Amino acid sequence: MIVIEKIQGRANDQVVVEYSQENTSGKPDKIRFPAEIALKYSIRRQLVLTESDWENIKTEAISLQAKIKAFSLVAQRERTALELTKAMKSTKRFTFTDQMIEIAVARVEELGYLDHDKIARHHVTRSSSRLKSKRLLRYQMKGRGISDSAIETSLDNYDEVPAALIHTQKQSKVTDLNSLSPSERDQVKQYLYRKGFQTATIEFCLRTLTKSNF
Repeated sequence: MIVIEKIQGRANDQVVVEYSQENTSGKPDKIRFPAEIALKYSIRRQLVLTESDWENIKTEAISLQAKIKAFSLVAQRERTALELTKAMKSTKRFTFTDQMIEIAVARVEELGYLDHDKIARHHVTRSSSRLKSKRLLRYQMKGRGISDSAIETSLDNYDEVPAALIHTQKQSKVTDLNSLSPSERDQVKQYLYRKGFQTATIEFCLRTLTKSNF
């Protein structure tokens, strides 16, 4: 049998429950509960429960904690389902089962917090993306678990030329692109290609900057 030794209130509608095996000595175990679960099952000091009942209560409590944690994580910053799942698995305070995480993430998604189109659009328009090629942005968004359709829609109106022009100017390190040797021009091309820029974009940048003699 399980005996509830102590229950203490905590912030954010949480309680800490101390419990132990009946007729045993030693330090009680502890678990953090949502207060509503404690109220639902009238968890109180000296309450005695069967081990089966206690395990069921704990499972329900931890499942609810998973949902609470999921909403807390998306409140901190925008996340995809993949990112949220990874964050849930790395939570130190609780050990959530895969099923608990799956249900929690599905609930968050159901309420519209994991909108692929919105997340992709924000990824492309944030300031850190302004010097990136379409290919690099596509790679980053795929890594975040954003759907292919949302990725392509977000990139429809993205112009990578301004970013490529800036990279070309930085890499060439001269005031007149016409003064670059063929090998130096090839180095600039390879640099831009490694950054993910399309061949057509690279050639356009070289032509444009050659004419303007930046």
